[in-house]
Amino acid sequence: MTYVLGFFWLFFGASVVSWVVAAVFGNITRKFVYSGQVDNSPRFIFQITTKYCPETVERAVASIRESCAETGFTNYEVWIVTLNPTPNLKDKEVRWVFVPDSFQTVAKFKARSLEFARKLRAEEGYSGWIYYMDEENWITAQTVRAITNFAVHGNAKLASGPLVSRNGGSYPAWLGDSIRNSEGRISCLQHYLGYWPVHGDNMLMEYSVEKDVGWEFPQLTEDVQFTGHALDKGYRTGWHGGELQTVSATSISDFIKQRRRWFRGILQCIFSPTISARYRILQAYICVTGLLGTVVLFGVTADLFFNISPFARAWFYSVPVIATFGFIYFIGCRSNFKDRLIAGLFCWFFTLLEGIGAWGSIFAPPKGFDIIKKT
Repeated sequence: MTYVLGFFWLFFGASVVSWVVAAVFGNITRKFVYSGQVDNSPRFIFQITTKYCPETVERAVASIRESCAETGFTNYEVWIVTLNPTPNLKDKEVRWVFVPDSFQTVAKFKARSLEFARKLRAEEGYSGWIYYMDEENWITAQTVRAITNFAVHGNAKLASGPLVSRNGGSYPAWLGDSIRNSEGRISCLQHYLGYWPVHGDNMLMEYSVEKDVGWEFPQLTEDVQFTGHALDKGYRTGWHGGELQTVSATSISDFIKQRRRWFRGILQCIFSPTISARYRILQAYICVTGLLGTVVLFGVTADLFFNISPFARAWFYSVPVIATFGFIYFIGCRSNFKDRLIAGLFCWFFTLLEGIGAWGSIFAPPKGFDIIKKT
């Protein structure tokens, strides 16, 4: 067991170093995210992709209208890309893009809708930028300032930004999602280096990239697959820094299902022969890290309580790993100190939930595209 824990520590050593460096780097570079006047020169489509267009889409559309009005940005359209043939929004100026059953493509799930919208833009000769959102997201004036200025001054044609999770009804799921908030600090560093997967929501892209790469993917995580193909074609990723507001899953069950879908999609990417080995190795590292998190907790517990190896040695191996988990949950919880402290102290619980989802992607994979309930 000592040697096993030693392997875990060596494997996580890179993560520990990168998290510390990224936290420092994120604090330094945060002030460089543009927050002044909006740049009105680039043309934009705010695209909300939704299966049936629930009421939450009204909130997303309203946030776009209010944020653009507040900043004075006018050079944009709003597209709702959906399987619902009947427009049901109060805002009648929104463009309703219905994806018919007759549309034939190898793409599945969300990627099928994205590919339909891409081809529609190609037919209409669109040139400009697309900002991608999901039905449960909303933006602020800070988002508009950041993405419009990145479109003009940024160092890439494909970029991502931080997610800010709000409580969707399940307090534990919301605290567990604080790891996604803290990812903004490390992703900031990785995107500055130009080689990291871009989130499907809060994705900013010049249309020329979408036109070149396309969305013809059958995998569950179309954003991971898309980024891999874009990187292979010579594009780099960037960090626009615009915050996207979102909500956590309404239950622990949906929280686990969400992770299971993500990890299953990453596994599909790892075994995808159409993507470079370099990118698949990166995804393998991400996947193995998620899988080992749970194993580390069980290994440390066994060492401490059953004296499989000397206590001091087990403590040496466990403290850096668990402290790192606690640190990333703590800094990711954007709330009062009490919530931050709970997120950090109970990192083992949230890591366990993440691990259940990760291992579930192998031993109990989703039969289709799990719909995660959010409010």
